[in-house]
Amino acid sequence: MNTIITFHKYHGLGNDFIVVDARTLDPRPSWPTLARVWCDRHLGIGADGVLVLRCATPASGASVRLLVFNADGSEAEMCGNGLRCVALHVVGANGTVVVQTGAGLTRVVVHDGVTTVDMGAPELDANRVPVRSAETRAIDALLCDVAPDLERVLIDAGVTPRMSCVSMGNPHAVFLCPEPARLRLDVLGPLVERHSLFPRGVNVHFMNVHTRSAAEVRTWERGAGATLACGTGACAAVVAGVLLGVLDREAVIALPGGELRIRWDEATGHVFMTGPARHVYDGTILL
Repeated sequence: MNTIITFHKYHGLGNDFIVVDARTLDPRPSWPTLARVWCDRHLGIGADGVLVLRCATPASGASVRLLVFNADGSEAEMCGNGLRCVALHVVGANGTVVVQTGAGLTRVVVHDGVTTVDMGAPELDANRVPVRSAETRAIDALLCDVAPDLERVLIDAGVTPRMSCVSMGNPHAVFLCPEPARLRLDVLGPLVERHSLFPRGVNVHFMNVHTRSAAEVRTWERGAGATLACGTGACAAVVAGVLLGVLDREAVIALPGGELRIRWDEATGHVFMTGPARHVYDGTILL
């Protein structure tokens, strides 16, 4: 029997998603397979990922559960821009929602269409990022000690061969670079993402710090490739910048798709991300 699925297209600063409310959907399709087909920008709907809404675990206190599938069909623990899109979809232009993700519960507030996400505290322990490191934290870590092959490639590309690794529920590696716009992300991104240093792969970010409250970041996302914005990556970039002593705890991160305001609250240790989300259109697709 044919199944017709309703979907909703959203984006957060150009990081675009296919949102499906599957809380009453039966039978349940193979989301990894559908993500690979639907996200194809030539033969499918076109997106960086598929966001599937499911019923939250009853005792969790969440309103909805979010599953995140990258364009290559892999499942991610969470997605910062995706959370903003889901919140806008669930509560509209104003409201608050608690979302259950693979990385835990996340509270999202929408006010006049602008969304602030409590991303929780960053994880810095190398084993929990995870990243292979001789140190407890891989902050400003020299690549010559752990990956000399990668060090040479980055130096040749004009990237500082030191990495700072942070988990925002998903793994990130941040590198300083004076001219991110000149980099061949399609070359450097996969080399870092799939390097043996990262047992579960990694989201890769190249950051140029302009002032203590402003920086520019380009991203290669695990499972999706080069994207116009990465919410969790912007959060990781600010955390790394603070620990490196080059950014204040509140900064504007300029991404190819626009700007996110990130604040690493000293009192709670939580990172807060503020930025827009936009509804593009609705549609149906026949399986």
